[in-house]
Amino acid sequence: STSSSSSSSSGSSKNKEKRVRIVAAKVELASFSNSGVLDGEATILEHLAQTISEDVPLYLDHVRDAATQNTAIIMEYLAGRDMHQLRDLHATQRRISIADAVYLCADVFLPLLKHLHQVGVVHRDVKPSNCVATDYQKKFKLVDFGLSKSLVVPSESSLADERHVWTGAAWHSSSSPTKGCLRKERDSAEFRGTSMYASLRVHQNKDYCRRDDLWGLLYVFCDLVSGGLPWMSHAAARDRKACHTAKEDIQQNHKEAQLIMGAEYHISMHRRNEAQKKNIQNLPPPAQPLAISNDTHKVQMLREAFDHVSSLEFVDEPNYDLIRQCLKSFEQQSSCPEQVEAQEVNSIPWNTSQKSRAAKSKKNNIHQNEQEQILWKTPIILPEQHEFDPQENLEQDDWREAEMQQPLAENSNIVPGNNTTANTNSTNATNNHSTENETGCLPLYFQYRLAQMEYNARHPTRIASHLALRDWMACATPLLKYASWWNVAKFERHAQQRTNEDGYRRDFLKKCLQFCLHCAQPFDNFHNPDVFFVNKRQRRSMTHHHDTKSSCLLHLSRTLHALRAMLDEENDKSCAPPPTISFHSNNTNKIKTSPEIPSNSLPDVGGQN
Repeated sequence: STSSSSSSSSGSSKNKEKRVRIVAAKVELASFSNSGVLDGEATILEHLAQTISEDVPLYLDHVRDAATQNTAIIMEYLAGRDMHQLRDLHATQRRISIADAVYLCADVFLPLLKHLHQVGVVHRDVKPSNCVATDYQKKFKLVDFGLSKSLVVPSESSLADERHVWTGAAWHSSSSPTKGCLRKERDSAEFRGTSMYASLRVHQNKDYCRRDDLWGLLYVFCDLVSGGLPWMSHAAARDRKACHTAKEDIQQNHKEAQLIMGAEYHISMHRRNEAQKKNIQNLPPPAQPLAISNDTHKVQMLREAFDHVSSLEFVDEPNYDLIRQCLKSFEQQSSCPEQVEAQEVNSIPWNTSQKSRAAKSKKNNIHQNEQEQILWKTPIILPEQHEFDPQENLEQDDWREAEMQQPLAENSNIVPGNNTTANTNSTNATNNHSTENETGCLPLYFQYRLAQMEYNARHPTRIASHLALRDWMACATPLLKYASWWNVAKFERHAQQRTNEDGYRRDFLKKCLQFCLHCAQPFDNFHNPDVFFVNKRQRRSMTHHHDTKSSCLLHLSRTLHALRAMLDEENDKSCAPPPTISFHSNNTNKIKTSPEIPSNSLPDVGGQN
């Protein structure tokens, strides 16, 4: 965004200088043009910019395209990460430390919501990703007011409840504000928000109010401090009814301890329940709940907070101090050793600023592999998106939740890229051998990396070379570090009796190596120097840094060489012996051996072997 400012009172154009500023633009989708959603959000943002400007992004403009009538909101760009990204970056099994969870919810999110309510607005979509840091420090702002609504209307409005005159802070941004009253409560309201964090009253189709923002905040706190919620599997599957049932059971039967039992416990219980529905026997025991769920004081304070918000009516103002006190009580040390978690949880390094990070990165040697990998940042690849539902604003941004949707059976048929249609212009883009029974055992994030790499190789004329290199490195780098995560007994076919150190050939690893090398061939093994640049500005600036350019080429060359060396090493190994045949007294169960997996089972995406 370019704006002009005068450096003298004369206003002469000679004294004007241009300032360049990075901004954020929220653009209306073509399929939702003229829906009025962005118009309403722009009205809310303009009001908040004049009342609580320090707590929200700076509102700059609301523009409309004359030809298409599509609208966009121009606002301040926030350079920091949101709370969800902070959790992904620093969490241990999706959990952050209690101190960090208390700070983010009690000292950041709660005051922001309180200030929002004081000017007569409810957010209606409270979740970690809607609270964003302004930079790398601890200052946060609320974002995404697409579902937000004003609680206050002019007293002369037919929607005004004259029994409840608004006594809060300024609620009207007009120069001549009128007397305000709370809105009349509707008998029934449509669902708004996200199933993972929506309050029980929202599921019950009650009219949204301040109570529901804080109810959602309590769910956010439980999610951050424990790593998951009891209905996380249903939320990932967009099963709103099941989320409603689970929340109702916990609230009515005072099972608040279940809210902080942890993601592993909830996932294992969900899988057991699904297996029992299919009459699967001999199920493994569920994972152990977190020790924090046995701390009676913490559970009692959590129950007190939920009891308070559940007791509030539409017009009632929440007790923000009580909610803060309940959350702060989690910082108190437990007096019982058995209630202390065995695994230490990482803390967020708040003292690491953007400036110090840049200095540290510059200080490190660019030739180190860890630093060079930043040139090809791993893409965020999500499963096929569901049809957009403006009422259900759920983020599919967690691999653990996605993995819960995999079948319970070990021979999962999830196939990365199985629905990809081969490009008729690509050379030798055939898929004569299916791999659906093999790739399903790999970690889900790696399955989608393989699928993205395959898609790029099938459509080399459509994909920019630097993007193809980024996706290719996202697959090649884990393969080079296979020793730290490749489980022979799990990933290799009929290898239950094998170990990582048995010295036999790993056929599926070999095929993955071949596949990775094949996917580089449609792009001429990325020998074109343009793959290292994104735009002309970067190209001009980087051509003067020959060391950086050479380092990129050197790292790529080393990666290709290492993949070929690993492939040769696997080829030199002998095949693993067939599984042991076991006999029983009444019947004989023979474990069938399978022939050696053909090297061309993975789809050929172009080029010669």
